[in-house]
Amino acid sequence: MAIVRVEVTYKRGVEDPEAITVEKNLRILGYDSIKKVNISKIYEINLGDTKRDAEDLVMEISEKILSNPVIQSYRILR
Repeated sequence: MAIVRVEVTYKRGVEDPEAITVEKNLRILGYDSIKKVNISKIYEINLGDTKRDAEDLVMEISEKILSNPVIQSYRILR
């Protein structure tokens, strides 16, 4: 059984609306020392007893479903 984790983040220069909202709310609450917030998503994929190479399969899933290649990047966590 293979369990693979994938992290998806916005590419440099692309605004993350959720992170911007968190930053604003932190400042409203008085956390003025916070300069930047980055948010990423972690997907944990249980591949079961796949016969395909787990990393190749997860790369395909990440490119087609988990991320938008125009504005996001992904990396397979080890």
